[in-house]
Amino acid sequence: MSYLVFARKYRPRTFDEVVGQEHVTGALKSAIAANKTGHAFLFSGPRGVGKTTCARILAREINKAAPQTTGGLEFDGANLDIIEIDGASNRGIEEARAIRESAMFMSMAGGYKFYIIDEVHMLTEPAFNALLKTLEEPPAHVKFIFATTDPEKVPTTIRSRCQHFHFKRLPMDLIKSQLNAICKIEKLSVDDEALVAIARAAQGGMRDALGILDQLAAGGDHVTVDAANALLGLIDVKYIFDLVDSVILKDASKAMACVEGIISAGKEDSRLARDMVEHFRHVMMMKIDAEKLQGLVDYPVFYRRQLLDQANRLTMDQILKVMDIFIMARETERLTDAPRLALELALVRAIVALSGGATPVVAPAPLPPSPPPVAPPQVRPAPVVPKAPVVPPPQRPSSGSSAAVSSVNTVTGANAGFSLADVKQRWDEMTAAVQAKKTYLGTYLLEGSPVSVDGNKLTVAFPGQFLYHKECLEEPAALMFVNDVFSLVWGQDVAVNFTIMEGVVREEASALKEALDMVQGEVVNEWHNNQ
Repeated sequence: MSYLVFARKYRPRTFDEVVGQEHVTGALKSAIAANKTGHAFLFSGPRGVGKTTCARILAREINKAAPQTTGGLEFDGANLDIIEIDGASNRGIEEARAIRESAMFMSMAGGYKFYIIDEVHMLTEPAFNALLKTLEEPPAHVKFIFATTDPEKVPTTIRSRCQHFHFKRLPMDLIKSQLNAICKIEKLSVDDEALVAIARAAQGGMRDALGILDQLAAGGDHVTVDAANALLGLIDVKYIFDLVDSVILKDASKAMACVEGIISAGKEDSRLARDMVEHFRHVMMMKIDAEKLQGLVDYPVFYRRQLLDQANRLTMDQILKVMDIFIMARETERLTDAPRLALELALVRAIVALSGGATPVVAPAPLPPSPPPVAPPQVRPAPVVPKAPVVPPPQRPSSGSSAAVSSVNTVTGANAGFSLADVKQRWDEMTAAVQAKKTYLGTYLLEGSPVSVDGNKLTVAFPGQFLYHKECLEEPAALMFVNDVFSLVWGQDVAVNFTIMEGVVREEASALKEALDMVQGEVVNEWHNNQ
């Protein structure tokens, strides 16, 4: 006998065996007991939660209760009166006409004939129209059951003719308990944390959870959490808690060490930002109401205590700020080829945000080893030559504003990792990097010019007629994106500020004017080299 996968082996065969959908199974059982079942049903919900299974059970239970039924109560594929149709591959008007014509014939066992159409939203509009009349007034011996993961795509004219039942995702604790019961039957030894990982990865679908367990069981009678994480590509929950603790403690060194440990273990750095967003979402739920909202947290009880502890150490404003930072990190890593750098920038920004702008905690750099003492060479003293007196240069009078600007520029150039001249020299490269990812933002930047550098803060000025460009670039998402791209170009954190300044002329415009004057030419077309 061929091997039967867990999803089929443990598929429910009665309404009592269906878990997590009591609001649906209870209503259907009551309708069957009272002999008040409709002629058309619409089952909607996520994948793997029991829609098709309940459709089969419903068809069999209705026929079992019908007094005229003489047989045909088989469950899997052997019942000629239960016709299952895949809506994705039988979606045309010809298939709908075939259903309408075959519905006129009586059932084989004397009960009802059922048409179960899975993924019914895939039918074409003409196919739906061909079914309308039959669906509204079907023969007395025919009933329809539709299943779909996207009920909004089903026309209103179809939905209004059906009794609609919505299936919900299964809670993680319920999936975990079902898996545990199946493991006992199969004599499988499974780590509790492995069951948690499987239940989280299933995202509320029992079929997905059984499929993952089936894969892991093929590797032996003992399933470990490491095997589950390796199969699913998941990051161990304890690493996420350690990373979040380092952010709350404002310890940048520990945070970077956690990232290195996770990546060294073979995990994808692109997944880490998503896990951080999900984790802080759980922290937010525990902060709002740990008692009432714990059902929305996909962690077992022994992890919820740690979540509550982290929630108590943060304010709601801090939680929201950190979530925004990691959401933007996901957007940045999607647009760039450096997901790890985007993650590291997000971690530092999160720590700075929690510190109120203060410098995060970093480990002191180790001092380089002192070289061994070397005997100084014997050098003859040079003859002493008297120095000429130093005459100070004459002071030139200047306006107060010019002196202030000169002083600021001098200090800025000394302290910054890049100067205004460096920025102007690489301005085309910086704008091209932005334009390569988001064309419209790069186009807006082309109308501005860098005018000052203060530390890591760069000010870009626009003429008055480009106020709209400035306002678009100052949108929070756009500003964070430009900052991230400029930071990648310079290899250090860059903060951009936009302003309006009359009389600003783009550097490339001035150079172009000189070239045109030399050759007595004119501009016929403008384009930007974004290589």
